[in-house]
Amino acid sequence: MPPRLTKPHPIAFQVEGGPTRQALWNDNLGFCPADVELRSVSAGATTVHLLWRPDPETAGKLEPMLPFHDSFISVNARAIASELEGEAPDPLFVESLGHSIIVKYMRQFSTRGIDAPRSSGLSRERLRRVVDYIESNLGDALTLDIIAEVACLSPYHLSRSFRRTTGIGLHRYVVQRRIDRARQLVLSTDLAVSQIAVAVGFDSPAAFATRFRQFTGQSPSSLRRN
Repeated sequence: MPPRLTKPHPIAFQVEGGPTRQALWNDNLGFCPADVELRSVSAGATTVHLLWRPDPETAGKLEPMLPFHDSFISVNARAIASELEGEAPDPLFVESLGHSIIVKYMRQFSTRGIDAPRSSGLSRERLRRVVDYIESNLGDALTLDIIAEVACLSPYHLSRSFRRTTGIGLHRYVVQRRIDRARQLVLSTDLAVSQIAVAVGFDSPAAFATRFRQFTGQSPSSLRRN
């Protein structure tokens, strides 16, 4: 993923020790599977490594794609990079975006296209299992893979079905529940803000304060004073 450029920038690269290839990069991306050697011989770029367990929805042979343009993948890859450069990256946020990128790439560029059947949503029983698990583990590092196992679904189907059933994405739901729990603790306990942050799954008090303000319109300290 090249840096944000105001004009096309020439790069050179080699795939599997082959001939040096030239390309102009602007907002283009480069994709290389793990079993293919890629060497850049010009300006550096940000590399986002996506690790995933293939399932029926994301099985197929991946081929290098250099360069290519896809607005969805570009936005989400940059969001992952930005999150990972922060003080306390959210694993569920990163994992959700990474899985979305994998599915989008597989649907467009793999040797085996992915069908996207219309999701019927989560059954009442599956939704209850997922919601109960999240409520019981708000202070832990929740991941898409773990929650998918609870629902007995692939991460791909869980993400799509949860949004269809509830109207919001899984990551946003988890953050909302964490902030709701934090608000209760701010109002009903004397715990320090840093302790509340840890209790609802935030590794960084600063990240917690930012999210709290986004969802409530004020800081935890202001809410407690008022």
